[in-house]
Amino acid sequence: MSRSIVFVLHGIGEYSDTWLDNKSSAVTALKKGAENCEFFKNRSLDSFTEFVPILYDDIFDKVIDHWSDLASGLNSAVPVMPSAPGKVLEHVEAINQDQWWKRTGLDVVLYWGFRLFQQRITLRVLNQITGKIADSIDSAAPTTSFHVLAHSLGTAVAHDALHHLGTEQWLQSVPVENLDSEGSEEVVKEQKRLNENLSWLKGHYGHRNPFAPDVFVFKSVTMLSNVSGLIYHAENPYRSIVRPTTSQTSDACCFSYLNINHKYDPISHAGSFKMPKSWKLNGDGIDVWLNHVIDDPRNIHDASHYTSHPDVYLRLLQHYVEPFFANDADLNLITSFKRRHDLKRDDSALKNKLEDISEGKEGTHRQLISLISSLAGGL
Repeated sequence: MSRSIVFVLHGIGEYSDTWLDNKSSAVTALKKGAENCEFFKNRSLDSFTEFVPILYDDIFDKVIDHWSDLASGLNSAVPVMPSAPGKVLEHVEAINQDQWWKRTGLDVVLYWGFRLFQQRITLRVLNQITGKIADSIDSAAPTTSFHVLAHSLGTAVAHDALHHLGTEQWLQSVPVENLDSEGSEEVVKEQKRLNENLSWLKGHYGHRNPFAPDVFVFKSVTMLSNVSGLIYHAENPYRSIVRPTTSQTSDACCFSYLNINHKYDPISHAGSFKMPKSWKLNGDGIDVWLNHVIDDPRNIHDASHYTSHPDVYLRLLQHYVEPFFANDADLNLITSFKRRHDLKRDDSALKNKLEDISEGKEGTHRQLISLISSLAGGL
């Protein structure tokens, strides 16, 4: 039986090897949603789909821990723009004792503003994706399709990695002057592994770039709370190859592109990616804005909150599971879910709560919005 492989990229925060099983994971909610469908009553989603976690958050930890003085370390790193260090340091100095911020909010600006992080993370992601694809093609087990499912900061990371992959910008040389000896050795090993993966795939496809859009195409790319329009270091996402294919063009890396945001998620609004109309008219571009709230509204940005909506998980299941098509009963799940969980006009108390979060008046959301707003004006 053929299976799909889904590469899952996380957002900000700290993640272990088992993070796909966490309550906040997109995969956890997707599997739970599948149980509501008649097709999966006696079937397991895992028998059709392999979810592959793509980890990169440890790079932030290793480099930050290596800097004995974070401020001087940032000054010595290579910024994307001259204004980056000053902008970042303003926030670092103000929240120096906040470990949550150092391990989460800083991920955004370090990836956004410094080539050292951008290149190391892209190298790590490319290594994991190419290695898994090479292994799956080399095995006897048939695979029908490859997919990408990214959330929050992971949408920017996914965009940059996929554009590099398909345009032969493989970052084979990452500077190591700001790393300790262990970090330098790790980068060299990852570069070697990437070259080995690409060399094997070149031989398999008989093409100098095995991931060129006319050679290899992902079946779907899904962006949850898409920030790629704001945080990117490869090509501008409106001009890159990370777009759905059309009958007129072959310079796209995927057949379908799902752009899924939430009306009250502040990160969705800060990310500000607006799907071009041509993607929807001429290609399989799907643009969805959600309006639901389940349980605690402070969890509105969680990946699981996105994929818990049947309008999302039914779309994903149809992409990931070849024999599955949503029937009338499945589609009725969307109607009943919206009736129970979508915001109504008279939900004034809940709307006020969500507006406080969206406007940055609450805890970590306030820090993130303050940071993004400040950087957006200078980077």
